[in-house]
Amino acid sequence: MKTKREKIIEKAIEILKSNPNGVRYSDLVRKIHGNFPEIPINTIHGTVWNLDRRKPEEIYKAGRGLFRHVKFKEENISEKRETHQKSIKEEDFYEAFANWLVNGIKEYTKAIPFLK
Repeated sequence: MKTKREKIIEKAIEILKSNPNGVRYSDLVRKIHGNFPEIPINTIHGTVWNLDRRKPEEIYKAGRGLFRHVKFKEENISEKRETHQKSIKEEDFYEAFANWLVNGIKEYTKAIPFLK
């Protein structure tokens, strides 16, 4: 017979395997509780919060509060490569800010963007 924690971990892995984009912590807790309403919600919270440490060979955190199954980890790397964007610098905002000071809030009659 399985313990409550074993049931929770098994169900969490099953849920994460069927969600390639991962599942947020609160949604994961809700889904597990929906499957096991007899298990107290605090027991689920106590088991789920560190799943990435309990089962690092199967679960990782893709971001804050976002759990994913490791079989989707490689996909995450390739997605980042495809969506590589130009980095934004502070200087990119100077002209827009100067225009906003003059035209947007109309507090100033003239503003010159300062460039280094």
